[in-house]
Amino acid sequence: MKKVGTAVSARRRPLVVGNWKMNPPTLREAIRIITGFRRKVGVSLGRVDIVICPPFPYLAALRAKFSTLPLGVQDISAEKEGAFTGQVSAAISKSCGASLAIVGHSERRAAGDGDELVARKLAATLGAGLVAVLCVGETSRDLQGSYLRVLAAQIKASLSGVPADKLNKLVVAYEPVWAIGAGKTAIGPRELLEAALYVRKCLRDTLGAKRGAAVPIIYGGSVDGDNAAALISEGEVDGFLPGRASLDPYQFSEIVAAAASARRRAK
Repeated sequence: MKKVGTAVSARRRPLVVGNWKMNPPTLREAIRIITGFRRKVGVSLGRVDIVICPPFPYLAALRAKFSTLPLGVQDISAEKEGAFTGQVSAAISKSCGASLAIVGHSERRAAGDGDELVARKLAATLGAGLVAVLCVGETSRDLQGSYLRVLAAQIKASLSGVPADKLNKLVVAYEPVWAIGAGKTAIGPRELLEAALYVRKCLRDTLGAKRGAAVPIIYGGSVDGDNAAALISEGEVDGFLPGRASLDPYQFSEIVAAAASARRRAK
């Protein structure tokens, strides 16, 4: 994939990362999905960075089948190697064809990944030369805005030890847990804009003004072909981290097209 993290005009290069989670049930179906969306996405492929994060056992086979499509992993071990049954290191992921890793996804946090472990996973990912998509997000919202402190704490805890020379491979995904799977009414462009601006402020405060401004921010929540255009054009994000919609070739191609269109308007 192209270098992530460099400002392009008024907007960083669009990025869409499909998180397949524990889907689909067979490798054959995974190949069918990728073949389908590549046919539909067309010319948008050249204007948007697209990464698919399939279940790990599919990774090497999909790399062999689709040699030019960037692939990623949905989680990473904080350890380099050793007696850690069931875990997969950054080095192993990279050797199997991954160029990106999702770190701190809400489902991993719910399973017990605290801020300290997320920070270690982030360091392992960047240390191996992989692009890291750091997920941050609140579990609920309140009218007083105290949920913003959750975002600030997650960003500060995760990024405080990241070396400056690794920041060009950092992406932050704003992922409000309450919005995942909630449908079109979950979050609107104005709500996303407010959150994205606050995440940007936290990045500037933590990394410095220039470096904080260069980190792409993408949105992970209830995004599909119908709301993607409004969210990216009005929400001040650089792309998306779709889950369920990334398994549907039509929906995924619409999301990519929305990102490509917003990129053109920003020039």
